[in-house]
Amino acid sequence: MTQKRTIFDKLWITDFIHLFYPNVCYACGEALIEQEDVICTSCYFKLPKTGFHLHQENIIS
Repeated sequence: MTQKRTIFDKLWITDFIHLFYPNVCYACGEALIEQEDVICTSCYFKLPKTGFHLHQENIIS
């Protein structure tokens, strides 16, 4: 019972904080869902695919 209460309390506090400081996507400004962190799933899939990981001399590494 106490574990369920603790989880509920954490969710309540997080939701209350998001009323004043909403979690929004840095790219488009839409609200993020709980599993998203910085950008929304829609923006993530719109990112260009570079293929740098396929090059032997990767300039990004």
